[in-house]
Amino acid sequence: MTDDLEIRKKEKERILSREKANEKARKALHDTIDINNEQRTKLTLKSVLGGDMLSGQWFRKYIFFIVFCVVLTLIFVSNRYAYDNAEIERKHLCDTLEDRNYKLLTAQNLITSTKGTVKEDSAPNVKHTNKPMYSLETGEGDKKEEKED
Repeated sequence: MTDDLEIRKKEKERILSREKANEKARKALHDTIDINNEQRTKLTLKSVLGGDMLSGQWFRKYIFFIVFCVVLTLIFVSNRYAYDNAEIERKHLCDTLEDRNYKLLTAQNLITSTKGTVKEDSAPNVKHTNKPMYSLETGEGDKKEEKED
């Protein structure tokens, strides 16, 4: 019995302390909204659309912060848009590079497969060489020496 009474008493104390905390929070919120004891109006759709909220002391106090937040949001959105465009372009370039690599491999395969079909008997004057067909010049105008076998 006494345990039951003690538990109920503690529960009532907890409820009362919560109510006091809630009342303090409500009072702090009321004081924050009601700066300089400004006459409060009901927050209705008509008052919001009519612009009554824009003439309030709180809104005038924080207008620069609100504008700053809007500017940051615009910068964030535009930066994200630019990043998405760059990512799409990078993906397109990677796909193009991959396609060109596949085409290069196909062309190399065709060249090497035709190289093996030339018979030594049919063309006795044809010889395979490791020498390039042309020489590249460097920036100074010197010719690159070719190795002869």
